[in-house]
Amino acid sequence: MRKFDACVKKALIQELKYRKRNMKNHRNHFVNFSELSCLEEQRLYFEDTYSVEYFQKTVETKLFDAVICNELLYEALQLLTPSNREILLLKYWGKMTDLEIGRTLSMSQQMVNYNRNKSLKLLKTMIEEMMQNDQRFKF
Repeated sequence: MRKFDACVKKALIQELKYRKRNMKNHRNHFVNFSELSCLEEQRLYFEDTYSVEYFQKTVETKLFDAVICNELLYEALQLLTPSNREILLLKYWGKMTDLEIGRTLSMSQQMVNYNRNKSLKLLKTMIEEMMQNDQRFKF
């Protein structure tokens, strides 16, 4: 029994040493933001800057305004019919189900599903063609 007690005591002492060493290293290498001086805080501060050509357009739907930040996608969406564009925006920007979209647009769930799938295929084709034909969209 004494050997077991001695072994446990030795393990606890080693664990305590490890924890103290770990806490000391942590104090030496990590600092809370609240402990930083103003000068140190300014040194760490970085603000993202974007080019003047940053693209952002808004497309209105019956329920909200969708902000499109990709010029290629925006131009392709503009080529869709208004109802198909509305379906895609309500689905992917509004995160609505086909049933909810159908109720909003007064159409059946099956028609919403059919128009959405047709629009996605058309959108894919248009984007691929635009990327091939327009130098602005080549990567």
